[in-house]
Amino acid sequence: MIRATGRHLAGFLTVGWLTSAGWWRRLGLYRGAMVSISLLLFLVGLFALLAGAGWRLQQVEERRALVLRVYLKDGVTPAAVSALQERLQADPGVGSVRHLSKEEALADGRNRLFVSDITKVIGENPLPETLVVRVIRPADLARVADQAAADPAADPVLPTSYDAGTAERFRELLLITTAFSALVIVIVGVVAIVVAASSARGAINPRRDELRILYRMGAPRWVVSLPVAIEGAAVGILAGLLATGLTVVAAALTEHSVLAGAVSRTYGFGPAGALALTPALVLAGALVGGFAAATVAAAVARR
Repeated sequence: MIRATGRHLAGFLTVGWLTSAGWWRRLGLYRGAMVSISLLLFLVGLFALLAGAGWRLQQVEERRALVLRVYLKDGVTPAAVSALQERLQADPGVGSVRHLSKEEALADGRNRLFVSDITKVIGENPLPETLVVRVIRPADLARVADQAAADPAADPVLPTSYDAGTAERFRELLLITTAFSALVIVIVGVVAIVVAASSARGAINPRRDELRILYRMGAPRWVVSLPVAIEGAAVGILAGLLATGLTVVAAALTEHSVLAGAVSRTYGFGPAGALALTPALVLAGALVGGFAAATVAAAVARR
């Protein structure tokens, strides 16, 4: 009992010594590990930003998809328009219905589709009168579109803006993109641990005799591994902060492009979104650095 207590007390003292004395001097030996972890976490940060932007894009597109446009045929009477509008408004799946004249539909098209010069090219306004229908739930969208398309007031060629195939393809593409981003993050995480362990070995090898002595004197395994794990975690935290800085810079550079800047502001792919990743990148760096260093330390001590 006394021996066990003394062993653990010695372990605590050893942990304190190993994690404080000369740590900054040994930090230089971890440069390779820190650079490797930083670059890999930088890639993780970029893919995380892309995945987050994709998720926000899905939310925006789902809200846009709930806006159904019913195109009215030429020469439709006001009475027929009012009847269709009242019928749609009475549907429990419809939130609101708004009528747009041809001029209002053109103005709406200029804002959404950038068709400001279409009247100069064609010579007239090609857009029909439109009913803008806000559907409450995505599940009701197809039913409301079919109901509107069957009305005599709707255009027989293109009655509505609803396209089930496009919506489904968009969801499939987003699912594939998200799954690919998650797969890349997992692969990069595994590579980060392997690379960090390889880099940490160069920092731990000069202390292998010290670790072997502790192990052979009967020190618990955690006493041997914990000091090095703390050092590795500290290096990982620094690497996470460096990766955050690189991610913020990369995200800020996208704002110099008009298209990328619009995506950045709309979907969070920007410096603010990158800064929000700081806790995750720092925690990931600490876990990767600590686990890699502890694994190498335990392997070196047992030899």
